[in-house]
Amino acid sequence: MDKLRTPEKCYVEARNLADAWKRWKEEVELYIDLTMDAEDEKAKVKMFLYLVGNQGREVYETLTFEHPPNDRTFIQVLQAFENHCNPKKNEPVGRYMFNMRNQRPDETFDKYITELKLLASTCNYGAINDSLVRDRIVCGISNSSLRERLLRTLDLTLDKTMQLGRAAELTNERIKTLENPTAASNTEVNAVRNRTKPNTKFKQKQSTYVKHDKQQYRNNNNCKYCGRKHEHSRSSCPAYGQTCRKCGKTNHFESVCQSGKITKTRRPHQVRTLSDDHASEDYDSDEFF
Repeated sequence: MDKLRTPEKCYVEARNLADAWKRWKEEVELYIDLTMDAEDEKAKVKMFLYLVGNQGREVYETLTFEHPPNDRTFIQVLQAFENHCNPKKNEPVGRYMFNMRNQRPDETFDKYITELKLLASTCNYGAINDSLVRDRIVCGISNSSLRERLLRTLDLTLDKTMQLGRAAELTNERIKTLENPTAASNTEVNAVRNRTKPNTKFKQKQSTYVKHDKQQYRNNNNCKYCGRKHEHSRSSCPAYGQTCRKCGKTNHFESVCQSGKITKTRRPHQVRTLSDDHASEDYDSDEFF
Protein backbone atom coordinates (compact mmCIF):
# COMPACT_ATOMS: atom_id res chain seq x y z
CA MET A 1 0.00 0.00 0.00
CA ASP A 2 3.02 2.29 0.37
CA LYS A 3 3.17 2.75 -3.43
CA LEU A 4 -0.52 3.65 -3.75
CA ARG A 5 -0.93 6.83 -5.76
CA THR A 6 -2.30 9.79 -3.80
CA PRO A 7 -5.50 11.27 -5.30
CA GLU A 8 -5.18 14.69 -6.89
CA LYS A 9 -6.68 17.73 -5.20
CA CYS A 10 -10.39 18.26 -5.68
CA TYR A 11 -11.15 21.01 -8.19
CA VAL A 12 -14.06 22.68 -6.41
CA GLU A 13 -14.33 25.36 -9.12
CA ALA A 14 -14.75 22.89 -11.96
CA ARG A 15 -17.24 23.80 -14.67
CA ASN A 16 -19.16 20.58 -14.09
CA LEU A 17 -18.68 20.44 -10.33
CA ALA A 18 -21.13 17.61 -9.74
CA ASP A 19 -19.34 15.30 -12.15
CA ALA A 20 -15.87 16.31 -10.91
CA TRP A 21 -16.91 15.75 -7.31
CA LYS A 22 -18.44 12.35 -8.03
CA ARG A 23 -15.27 11.02 -9.62
CA TRP A 24 -12.96 12.51 -7.00
CA LYS A 25 -15.11 11.21 -4.11
CA GLU A 26 -14.97 7.65 -5.46
CA GLU A 27 -11.17 7.78 -5.67
CA VAL A 28 -10.78 9.29 -2.19
CA GLU A 29 -13.09 6.72 -0.59
CA LEU A 30 -11.04 3.91 -2.10
CA TYR A 31 -7.77 5.50 -1.03
CA ILE A 32 -8.89 6.02 2.59
CA ASP A 33 -10.36 2.51 2.83
CA LEU A 34 -7.09 1.00 1.58
CA THR A 35 -4.67 3.08 3.65
CA MET A 36 -6.37 3.89 6.96
CA ASP A 37 -7.90 2.23 9.98
CA ALA A 38 -11.67 2.00 9.51
CA GLU A 39 -12.30 2.82 13.19
CA ASP A 40 -10.20 6.00 13.39
CA GLU A 41 -12.73 8.65 12.30
CA LYS A 42 -10.63 11.63 13.32
CA ALA A 43 -7.68 10.41 11.27
CA LYS A 44 -9.90 9.82 8.25
CA VAL A 45 -11.39 13.32 8.51
CA LYS A 46 -7.90 14.83 8.67
CA MET A 47 -6.78 12.76 5.68
CA PHE A 48 -9.85 13.91 3.74
CA LEU A 49 -9.17 17.58 4.53
CA TYR A 50 -5.56 17.12 3.43
CA LEU A 51 -6.53 15.50 0.15
CA VAL A 52 -9.26 18.02 -0.68
CA GLY A 53 -6.69 20.83 -0.91
CA ASN A 54 -6.70 24.53 0.01
CA GLN A 55 -9.84 25.42 -1.92
CA GLY A 56 -11.65 22.42 -0.48
CA ARG A 57 -10.71 23.41 3.07
CA GLU A 58 -12.04 26.91 2.41
CA VAL A 59 -15.35 25.34 1.36
CA TYR A 60 -15.26 23.17 4.49
CA GLU A 61 -15.19 26.28 6.70
CA THR A 62 -18.49 27.46 5.17
CA LEU A 63 -20.40 24.19 5.62
CA THR A 64 -22.94 23.59 8.38
CA PHE A 65 -22.62 20.60 10.73
CA GLU A 66 -24.67 19.30 13.67
CA HIS A 67 -21.57 18.33 15.61
CA PRO A 68 -18.42 20.23 16.61
CA PRO A 69 -15.22 19.62 14.62
CA ASN A 70 -13.78 17.03 16.98
CA ASP A 71 -16.97 14.94 16.92
CA ARG A 72 -17.51 14.88 13.16
CA THR A 73 -17.21 11.59 11.33
CA PHE A 74 -15.78 10.99 7.89
CA ILE A 75 -19.26 10.13 6.55
CA GLN A 76 -20.70 13.40 7.90
CA VAL A 77 -17.97 15.48 6.28
CA LEU A 78 -18.35 13.58 3.03
CA GLN A 79 -22.13 14.15 3.00
CA ALA A 80 -21.71 17.87 3.67
CA PHE A 81 -19.44 18.16 0.62
CA GLU A 82 -21.91 16.07 -1.37
CA ASN A 83 -24.70 18.55 -0.64
CA HIS A 84 -22.46 21.45 -1.63
CA CYS A 85 -21.04 20.01 -4.86
CA ASN A 86 -24.10 18.12 -6.02
CA PRO A 87 -27.19 20.17 -5.13
CA LYS A 88 -30.72 19.15 -5.97
CA LYS A 89 -31.08 18.88 -9.73
CA ASN A 90 -33.46 20.94 -11.83
CA GLU A 91 -35.30 18.17 -13.65
CA PRO A 92 -36.86 20.26 -16.48
CA VAL A 93 -33.50 21.85 -17.28
CA GLY A 94 -31.77 18.47 -17.29
CA ARG A 95 -34.35 16.96 -19.61
CA TYR A 96 -34.21 19.95 -21.92
CA MET A 97 -30.42 19.63 -22.24
CA PHE A 98 -30.77 15.88 -22.83
CA ASN A 99 -33.37 16.22 -25.58
CA MET A 100 -31.45 18.99 -27.36
CA ARG A 101 -28.14 17.11 -27.38
CA ASN A 102 -27.07 16.10 -30.89
CA GLN A 103 -23.84 14.54 -32.03
CA ARG A 104 -21.25 17.23 -32.71
CA PRO A 105 -19.00 17.32 -35.78
CA ASP A 106 -15.99 15.00 -35.38
CA GLU A 107 -17.46 13.58 -32.14
CA THR A 108 -17.09 9.81 -31.95
CA PHE A 109 -20.13 7.62 -31.47
CA ASP A 110 -18.91 6.34 -28.08
CA LYS A 111 -18.23 9.87 -26.87
CA TYR A 112 -21.75 10.90 -27.86
CA ILE A 113 -23.26 7.92 -26.01
CA THR A 114 -21.28 8.75 -22.87
CA GLU A 115 -22.46 12.36 -22.89
CA LEU A 116 -26.08 11.29 -23.37
CA LYS A 117 -25.92 8.88 -20.46
CA LEU A 118 -24.47 11.56 -18.19
CA LEU A 119 -27.25 13.96 -19.15
CA ALA A 120 -29.88 11.26 -18.68
CA SER A 121 -28.65 10.63 -15.15
CA THR A 122 -29.97 14.08 -14.16
CA CYS A 123 -33.43 13.54 -15.65
CA ASN A 124 -34.94 10.94 -13.28
CA TYR A 125 -36.28 8.85 -16.14
CA GLY A 126 -36.30 5.71 -14.03
CA ALA A 127 -37.34 2.52 -15.84
CA ILE A 128 -37.58 4.20 -19.25
CA ASN A 129 -34.06 5.68 -19.09
CA ASP A 130 -32.48 3.25 -21.59
CA SER A 131 -35.30 3.54 -24.12
CA LEU A 132 -35.11 7.35 -24.03
CA VAL A 133 -31.34 7.27 -24.49
CA ARG A 134 -31.89 4.96 -27.47
CA ASP A 135 -34.43 7.38 -28.97
CA ARG A 136 -32.08 10.33 -28.48
CA ILE A 137 -29.32 8.44 -30.29
CA VAL A 138 -31.58 7.78 -33.27
CA CYS A 139 -32.62 11.43 -33.43
CA GLY A 140 -29.25 13.00 -32.71
CA ILE A 141 -26.63 11.01 -34.65
CA SER A 142 -24.97 12.72 -37.62
CA ASN A 143 -24.87 9.58 -39.79
CA SER A 144 -28.14 9.57 -41.76
CA SER A 145 -27.46 6.11 -43.22
CA LEU A 146 -27.10 4.68 -39.73
CA ARG A 147 -30.32 6.40 -38.67
CA GLU A 148 -32.22 4.75 -41.52
CA ARG A 149 -30.86 1.34 -40.54
CA LEU A 150 -31.81 1.84 -36.89
CA LEU A 151 -35.34 2.83 -37.85
CA ARG A 152 -35.69 -0.34 -39.95
CA THR A 153 -34.48 -2.60 -37.12
CA LEU A 154 -37.26 -4.37 -35.22
CA ASP A 155 -37.12 -4.69 -31.42
CA LEU A 156 -34.32 -2.13 -31.25
CA THR A 157 -32.72 -1.95 -27.80
CA LEU A 158 -30.07 0.40 -26.43
CA ASP A 159 -27.43 -2.33 -26.59
CA LYS A 160 -28.34 -3.12 -30.21
CA THR A 161 -28.24 0.57 -31.08
CA MET A 162 -24.76 0.92 -29.61
CA GLN A 163 -23.58 -2.20 -31.42
CA LEU A 164 -24.81 -1.01 -34.83
CA GLY A 165 -23.46 2.49 -34.26
CA ARG A 166 -19.96 1.30 -33.41
CA ALA A 167 -19.93 -1.08 -36.38
CA ALA A 168 -20.98 1.72 -38.76
CA GLU A 169 -18.31 4.06 -37.42
CA LEU A 170 -15.63 1.38 -37.73
CA THR A 171 -16.67 0.67 -41.32
CA ASN A 172 -16.45 4.35 -42.24
CA GLU A 173 -12.99 4.59 -40.71
CA ARG A 174 -11.78 1.58 -42.71
CA ILE A 175 -13.15 3.05 -45.93
CA LYS A 176 -11.28 6.31 -45.29
CA THR A 177 -8.10 4.36 -44.59
CA LEU A 178 -8.43 2.49 -47.88
CA GLU A 179 -9.15 5.66 -49.84
CA ASN A 180 -6.36 7.82 -48.41
CA PRO A 181 -3.43 5.78 -49.84
CA THR A 182 -4.88 6.26 -53.34
CA ALA A 183 -5.11 9.99 -52.85
CA ALA A 184 -1.60 10.05 -51.45
CA SER A 185 -0.34 8.02 -54.43
CA ASN A 186 -1.90 10.46 -56.89
CA THR A 187 -0.25 13.32 -55.07
CA GLU A 188 3.13 11.63 -55.32
CA VAL A 189 2.66 10.91 -59.04
CA ASN A 190 1.80 14.54 -59.71
CA ALA A 191 4.83 15.64 -57.75
CA VAL A 192 7.08 13.36 -59.83
CA ARG A 193 5.54 14.66 -63.06
CA ASN A 194 6.15 18.22 -62.00
CA ARG A 195 9.77 17.42 -61.19
CA THR A 196 10.40 15.67 -64.54
CA LYS A 197 8.40 18.05 -66.75
CA PRO A 198 10.69 20.01 -69.10
CA ASN A 199 11.19 23.59 -68.08
CA THR A 200 10.16 25.35 -71.29
CA LYS A 201 10.85 28.77 -69.84
CA PHE A 202 14.39 27.76 -69.01
CA LYS A 203 14.90 26.34 -72.50
CA GLN A 204 13.57 29.50 -74.11
CA LYS A 205 15.89 31.62 -72.00
CA GLN A 206 18.79 29.30 -72.75
CA SER A 207 18.09 29.50 -76.50
CA THR A 208 17.91 33.28 -76.28
CA TYR A 209 21.25 33.40 -74.49
CA VAL A 210 22.86 31.12 -77.10
CA LYS A 211 21.60 33.26 -79.95
CA HIS A 212 22.70 36.41 -78.18
CA ASP A 213 26.17 35.00 -77.50
CA LYS A 214 26.49 33.82 -81.09
CA GLN A 215 25.45 37.19 -82.42
CA GLN A 216 27.78 38.96 -80.00
CA TYR A 217 30.63 36.71 -81.11
CA ARG A 218 29.97 37.57 -84.71
CA ASN A 219 29.75 41.30 -84.02
CA ASN A 220 33.01 41.27 -82.07
CA ASN A 221 34.94 39.68 -84.99
CA ASN A 222 35.99 41.31 -88.23
CA CYS A 223 33.97 40.49 -91.33
CA LYS A 224 35.87 38.07 -93.59
CA TYR A 225 34.59 39.87 -96.68
CA CYS A 226 35.53 43.45 -95.82
CA GLY A 227 37.82 43.09 -92.79
CA ARG A 228 35.76 45.48 -90.70
CA LYS A 229 33.30 45.15 -87.81
CA HIS A 230 29.63 45.70 -88.57
CA GLU A 231 26.18 44.17 -88.16
CA HIS A 232 26.13 40.65 -89.51
CA SER A 233 24.07 41.18 -92.64
CA ARG A 234 24.76 41.64 -96.35
CA SER A 235 23.33 45.11 -96.46
CA SER A 236 25.73 46.26 -93.72
CA CYS A 237 28.87 44.95 -95.45
CA PRO A 238 30.63 47.56 -97.66
CA ALA A 239 32.22 44.77 -99.72
CA TYR A 240 28.88 43.42 -100.85
CA GLY A 241 28.58 44.02 -104.64
CA GLN A 242 32.20 45.15 -104.98
CA THR A 243 34.84 43.47 -107.18
CA CYS A 244 38.13 42.32 -105.74
CA ARG A 245 41.14 43.91 -107.44
CA LYS A 246 43.27 40.89 -106.69
CA CYS A 247 41.21 37.95 -107.95
CA GLY A 248 38.47 39.68 -109.86
CA LYS A 249 35.67 38.02 -107.93
CA THR A 250 32.85 39.92 -106.30
CA ASN A 251 31.58 40.62 -102.79
CA HIS A 252 34.92 40.99 -100.99
CA PHE A 253 37.82 43.40 -100.74
CA GLU A 254 41.39 42.84 -101.88
CA SER A 255 42.66 43.12 -98.28
CA VAL A 256 40.88 39.92 -97.23
CA CYS A 257 41.17 38.02 -100.48
CA GLN A 258 42.21 34.40 -100.03
CA SER A 259 43.28 33.93 -103.68
CA GLY A 260 46.97 33.47 -104.35
CA LYS A 261 47.05 35.02 -107.85
CA ILE A 262 46.21 38.41 -109.22
CA THR A 263 43.77 38.63 -112.08
CA LYS A 264 42.54 41.51 -114.10
CA THR A 265 39.42 43.27 -113.06
CA ARG A 266 36.51 42.02 -115.02
CA ARG A 267 34.58 44.27 -117.27
CA PRO A 268 31.36 45.72 -115.87
CA HIS A 269 29.23 43.67 -118.25
CA GLN A 270 30.95 40.53 -117.04
CA VAL A 271 30.17 41.16 -113.32
CA ARG A 272 27.56 38.71 -112.10
CA THR A 273 24.75 39.63 -109.83
CA LEU A 274 24.12 38.12 -106.40
CA SER A 275 21.62 35.77 -107.92
CA ASP A 276 24.39 34.15 -110.02
CA ASP A 277 25.90 30.96 -108.71
CA HIS A 278 29.36 32.50 -108.57
CA ALA A 279 28.21 35.40 -106.43
CA SER A 280 26.46 33.05 -104.06
CA GLU A 281 29.66 31.14 -103.62
CA ASP A 282 31.69 34.31 -103.01
CA TYR A 283 29.40 35.61 -100.30
CA ASP A 284 28.12 32.79 -98.14
CA SER A 285 24.53 33.55 -97.14
CA ASP A 286 24.72 31.21 -94.18
CA GLU A 287 27.13 33.49 -92.44
CA PHE A 288 24.53 36.23 -92.20
CA PHE A 289 21.29 34.25 -91.83
